[in-house]
Amino acid sequence: MNEAMSSSSTDEKRPRTTLAEVIRYYVANIAHFLAPIVVANGLGWRIWKAVANDPDGRGPWEFLWFKLLGVIGTEPFYLMTFG
Repeated sequence: MNEAMSSSSTDEKRPRTTLAEVIRYYVANIAHFLAPIVVANGLGWRIWKAVANDPDGRGPWEFLWFKLLGVIGTEPFYLMTFG
């Protein structure tokens, strides 16, 4: 084997990653991804309850959905693309 190609990293062993560390890493990544979505949903609901007088209980996201439908229409291609 060529000495230039062999590196010292092959001589030094990296510590093994345990299953608990892997699970903790992926749970943290998922939590960091979902946290802003959950916070935005909670804020949307709180603002909607304070601002809107909605007797039938539809939420802020349904209101936004119907606004989007008003802009792009109900053609299936546009709904699949933008909805």
